[in-house]
Parts: sequence; C-alpha cells; structure tokens
Amino acid sequence: MTLLSLIRRTIALTAANLTTACASARVAPAPIVTDRPDFTESAEVVPSGMVQVEGGYTFAKSGRAREHTAGELLVRIPVSAGVEVRAEPGSYVVSEAAGERTSGIDGATVGAKVMLARADSARAASPSLALVLGVTLPTGAREYRERKLQPAATLLAAWQLSERLSLGSNAGVSYASDGGSRFTQLYGSATVGYTLSERVGSYLEYFAFNREAARAPYSGYANGGLTFRLSDDTQLDARAGRGLDGRSRYFLGAGLSRRW
Repeated sequence: MTLLSLIRRTIALTAANLTTACASARVAPAPIVTDRPDFTESAEVVPSGMVQVEGGYTFAKSGRAREHTAGELLVRIPVSAGVEVRAEPGSYVVSEAAGERTSGIDGATVGAKVMLARADSARAASPSLALVLGVTLPTGAREYRERKLQPAATLLAAWQLSERLSLGSNAGVSYASDGGSRFTQLYGSATVGYTLSERVGSYLEYFAFNREAARAPYSGYANGGLTFRLSDDTQLDARAGRGLDGRSRYFLGAGLSRRW
C-alpha cells in the first residue's frame, strides 16, 4: 500500500467515524405536544427545525342556535430556541339561528409563543412557563369580521406532577371588539391531564371568560377529551364540553395534528 492510498483510507475511515458519532449524538425530539384539543395552550414550543400544523372541527349548540366550525388551523414554526411564530388563517363557519343561515371565514390571527422557563425536574412545584402574544386581524367574511385589530396576551404554566399526571393553566387578556364596540376580555383555564397508556392521553378542564361579547355576562365551561398518538409526529384528538350557566350549551369536536 502506497503512502497516498494509506492517507486516503485514513481520511475515509475518520469521516465515517465522525458521521456515525454525529448520528449517535443526535437526540430525537420528544413526542408531539399540541395546543389542542383543550382550551388551555401548552407551555411547550415546537422543536427547532420542525413545522407543526394543528386543525379540526367543532359543532356547538346554544339553545336553538347551531354552529359548525371547520379548519381551526394553527401553523407553528420555530424561529429560534424557545420561540415560535404562529398563524391561524381562519376557519370556515356555518351558523344557524332564528331561521337564518350565515357562513364564511372568520378572522385570522398571527402571533408568537416565547418559552420563559422550563420546569426544574428536581423541584416538583417548578412549572414550565411561556407567553403567547397575538392579534386577530380584520379579515374574513363580513358576518364574522371585526373592523379593528384585537391584541391578546396569555401566560401559560404547566406542571408535571407525576409520570402520568400533569396540570396546566392559562391566564390572559384581550382588547376585544364586538360590532365595533371595544371591551376588555379576561379569560382563564385549568386542565388536568392523565396519561392512560403510551399513546393515549386524557384531560378534564374548566375555562371561563369575564365576557364573550361587549354586553355579555361571565361564562364558564367544562370539557374533557382524549388524544391518540399515531406516531411521535402525528396525533388525533376528540373532545366534548358544555356551558355551566344553566343554559342549553354544549360542543363536540375532533382534530388532527402533524409535525415535520
């Protein structure tokens, strides 16, 4: 073997070893964490280098009024470690009330989620914290579009209480608009999650608003649901809930989330 061929062989073996070492050093991302199907947003951001899309369908009934919402798309793109940009292009809504039927796309929302702190595994009471900032745009069909920007900020907290049990909570404020009338909307939630198996999760949740419209009273809801992971990057979900104000109000929904 000549000196030149020996050098070439040494370089080739070194490159192969480096490639193997780099591949072994790569840490696979944790299984997908979504911001649906519950009202409470997760305190996690999408792993760097991946894109996550979440969507679904909801049927809601309040008295004799009915509403179908299809799409519910949320696109989540990380831009740096601990920061993701978010876009909701708007859902297709069909409403039926008092013998009238309306339909169209509702307003789009853009924003960002910023990871503030990650839970300390050595301290059971230590939460993960994140902040979502967003604004609903004056887009969509006339029946569902507000003419003013509606900014909102939501603080997210999450605790892993045990291997199977978790707790999440959100608190937020929105400078909302209803038919052109401005009002301050406060909202909050608490959700308890329980892992039933390696692929199946469940949750129970309560969420509430000080008002959902300019002249509406306080409203609260209870709901629960299931998630099923088809793979580490794909998840199905289903949920059901109802209003707690004594009126006949309930909702049902299902969705699909995927990341690449």
